[in-house]
Amino acid sequence: MNRDDFTGDNAYIRVTWDAAAGCWRFTPMQACATLMVGDWQALGLDAPFVPSVPRPAPQAFSQRDPRWANIRLGSSAYTMGGAGCAVTAAAMVASVVQPGITPLWLMEWLNVNFGFTGGGLIYWGKVAEAVPGLTFVGYHLWRSVPADLARLTLALHAGPQVIQVDFHPDTGALDSHFVTALRLLDGGEDVEIIDPWTGETGALLSLYSAPGWTLARAVYALAEFEYA
Repeated sequence: MNRDDFTGDNAYIRVTWDAAAGCWRFTPMQACATLMVGDWQALGLDAPFVPSVPRPAPQAFSQRDPRWANIRLGSSAYTMGGAGCAVTAAAMVASVVQPGITPLWLMEWLNVNFGFTGGGLIYWGKVAEAVPGLTFVGYHLWRSVPADLARLTLALHAGPQVIQVDFHPDTGALDSHFVTALRLLDGGEDVEIIDPWTGETGALLSLYSAPGWTLARAVYALAEFEYA
């Protein structure tokens, strides 16, 4: 089986081999189209996937753990316990390649290596600088459009990822919260997460969605990482 057998496009999808990342890229031909795993299989496009590399499960952490809950995010007034979901979710991702890592270690490294804005927002690329074996791919934002679930699916194929959700989906404004996404559920209709607020595992749409929301509606951003 040759890569050339799959590289190309048709009316539905363009398939290319990403040599740098070592995986296939699937791009819908129709603007804003989203192809789920079942769609790829229906098109006979399940074969090109490179098998997932077995990896350790991420460690589950809570931002409110008393060992680090009171530490501030950089020079800001925010603490891990109140606003450290991004750091905690990133630490869970990092624990896949560095099993001994904790939010405390990552937070201390970020605090002395300019890992936060003045307002306490994390610089995602700094996480990869701190953790050998991680590469930061990019931050994908979907505030005014549905999430690109094809992108999320491919990212999860590499390993756990950090996604942004709405902590209070029943209100009008986005209350930003970051969680660690583990794998797709229900044929790509939902995603299993570890929630940094509790340190517990659950289904995203059961925890952070309003009635009638789809997965594409419930995901606001993706901090994408690749694993060595």
